[in-house]
Amino acid sequence: MIQTDLRIKQDFLTPNPHSRPGDKIKEVKGIVLHWTATPKATAQNIRDYFESLKAPEGRFASAHFVVGLVGEIVQCIPLDEIAYHCGSKTYTPEKEKRLGPDSPNFYTIGIEQCVSDMIGKFTEKTLSSASRLTAQLCVKYDLDANDLWTHQGIVGWKDCPRWYNTHPQDWIAFKKRVDDLLKKQRED
Repeated sequence: MIQTDLRIKQDFLTPNPHSRPGDKIKEVKGIVLHWTATPKATAQNIRDYFESLKAPEGRFASAHFVVGLVGEIVQCIPLDEIAYHCGSKTYTPEKEKRLGPDSPNFYTIGIEQCVSDMIGKFTEKTLSSASRLTAQLCVKYDLDANDLWTHQGIVGWKDCPRWYNTHPQDWIAFKKRVDDLLKKQRED
């Protein structure tokens, strides 16, 4: 396992139909990176928002992890359960090819990243924690940087994460950062 100084706060959502249905993941085939689209919210704020969706009229949304502006990480969903982070009525051909016809929520881990503004650029602390968490999950599930997705890469229409959609070179750089961590792990 990659040695990191990551401190992950487990604060699981209450089981409910809108944000923690309790359905089991079938097989982890990828990791999906998101942005919160809620400027200045903390990881705990986003987790608490997901918790608020348990109300009967709540929308469907959650993620396994939320990475905050100062690098804090909150785990919202156990890794053996699905999160509602990338379901859609339509999907990209690449998603269909690599993840199959079922909802990608059954095959992916979702990571939300907090942002300071609606431009969506991530802080270095967010990127550092998100890349180390992602690499740690890649080791756990025998994945590599080619198994990383953006939300838009799954559904084809969602502006998520906005920064990577408008700055694709930074998505490539994030994947390289994860790949470098994985290479270092293999060398050790």
